Amino acid sequence: MSKRIREPFGKAGLTVAIVALVTALAGGAIAAENAGDDATASAKKKNRKGKAGGLNAKQKRQVIALAKRFVGQGPQGIPGLPGAAGAAGDDGSDGDDGQNGQSVTLAAATGCTEGGTKLSVGGESQEVCNGEEGLEGLPGEDGTFSTEPLPEGETLTGTWAFGFSASGELEGEEGTLVQAPISFPIQVEPAPSPKYVTLGQQEGETVNPECTVEGVEGSAANPLAAPGTLCVYEGIMSESPLLANVSSPSSPSSGAPGADPSGAFVQLLYFTSSPPFGSGTWAVTAPLAP
Repeated sequence: MSKRIREPFGKAGLTVAIVALVTALAGGAIAAENAGDDATASAKKKNRKGKAGGLNAKQKRQVIALAKRFVGQGPQGIPGLPGAAGAAGDDGSDGDDGQNGQSVTLAAATGCTEGGTKLSVGGESQEVCNGEEGLEGLPGEDGTFSTEPLPEGETLTGTWAFGFSASGELEGEEGTLVQAPISFPIQVEPAPSPKYVTLGQQEGETVNPECTVEGVEGSAANPLAAPGTLCVYEGIMSESPLLANVSSPSSPSSGAPGADPSGAFVQLLYFTSSPPFGSGTWAVTAPLAP
């Protein structure tokens, strides 16, 4: 019994089965088929010599089926070399010509309430109308203004300075006449009455009602002016002038106090060996309506 279990196909049948299995691993079912045929022939030959062991039809089918189970399970082959590059393709044909552009004509629009332009292209027209006039803006809420002349009761301030001179005479003695311009950025109408305030007056020597507002007297550091008045304040001065005046730009040589709606001149007369210099501030307030 044990011998039959060890050799179910016989010695020759077992050998042929192993050969068939190796053949299947190396290449395929066809080799297995051939191996099966060889096994049958070998078995027959050995039977003729009187030895035991041969494959019957059932055993042959079993060996072939066993070989087929291992078909395609061998190691993967080495990849082949890349193929040669193909020939370049022919150049493409030229594209069709584009259509010619169309001219645009302009004319006055007829259907716009605020005017506009009529555009015509290729038989089609379109009117482009002007926008409507916007609403008037609201007045500023911060107390500023940008109108002319200066609104009543409103005040402008600025600075003045001098550093050039002209010769003049006083009682036969040669002196230096200095003129410094004052220009109002907004006209003041009617023209204000000028008042020149010296450093001594700023120190309380003299009360200046024209340059006092709500009980506060103006100074170079805080220029003030009553309505209808131009107040000119001395600031840094090389020395006090012998005479000081504020005159109108329209007649600066008259020497009479005055001012124009656009501004005034500060005139100072010195008798000194060295050129004087100085600066100051000013304030002008528009007159109140009667």
